[in-house]
Amino acid sequence: PTSERLRWIHCDRKTPAFKTVLQNLTDFDAVIDFCAYEPRDLEPCVEHLIGKVKHYVFISTDSVYMVCKNPNHGGPRKETDAVVPESPEEAEKLAKKDDYGYKKLLCERLLEKAFAEKKF
Repeated sequence: PTSERLRWIHCDRKTPAFKTVLQNLTDFDAVIDFCAYEPRDLEPCVEHLIGKVKHYVFISTDSVYMVCKNPNHGGPRKETDAVVPESPEEAEKLAKKDDYGYKKLLCERLLEKAFAEKKF
C-alpha cells in the first residue's frame, strides 16, 4: 500500500547499492526491519541511519532463546533471558546447534550496543 505518509524502500541489503540508498534517506518516524539475519546486515543501517530514524524495529525470532546461557529454565521466557554465553566455546557450541538463532541473537546485541553508545 502507498500513501503520502508511508514510504516503502525496496533494496537488496547484500549489494553495495544498499549503503547508497541508506545514505540518501532523510528523516523517518520508523523503520521496520524484517530481513536482517546477521550483524553484517545491520551494520550499514546503524552507520547511516543514526539521527534519521526515530524508531528502528528489528524483527527477531524466538530461536534466540535456544542459543542462550540457560535456554530451558522451566519458566516463561523473558527478554532478559536472551543472553550470549560468555564462554567462546559455549557460544560456538550453541551457534552450531542453531546458526539462525545465534546470528539473530548477535543482531539483537549489536542493536542494543548501538542504542547504548550512539542512541540509535
